[in-house]
Amino acid sequence: MGILTDILVAAPSEARSILADLRHASNWPCEQFKGLTPIELGDLCSALGIEGGCQAFRLLAADDHAKAQVYQFPEDFPKLLAVCDDAQLVGVAAKWAAGEELSFEGVDPADMDVPLRRMRELSKYALVANKPLLLWLAV
Repeated sequence: MGILTDILVAAPSEARSILADLRHASNWPCEQFKGLTPIELGDLCSALGIEGGCQAFRLLAADDHAKAQVYQFPEDFPKLLAVCDDAQLVGVAAKWAAGEELSFEGVDPADMDVPLRRMRELSKYALVANKPLLLWLAV
């Protein structure tokens, strides 16, 4: 069973609409990933210095069968990621890859470069839009 992971720029009040909209990636600024788990994203938060791991995400909405959920990223996440230059991203990637989940999978930090750059650009957009990042997950 795979996990679909979308990171969106949206207000928390839009969580139910995102959950109900099968085309949410077309209707909100969004980056789509496949197989990126909440535990891995929690490790990324830790790599950025945010405490709490995956518990730092706040559940905003879930469907009746809990097959899809919308969470809010920790408030500091876009602020910390948006200001990283390319050299700092290399360090964040190394810390992220050394986290519990990715190190177990044997992920090369270089493989995290593109996802981090995509998340950094979305974080910059979120700051300009003055909106948080939301996480949509579907199993």
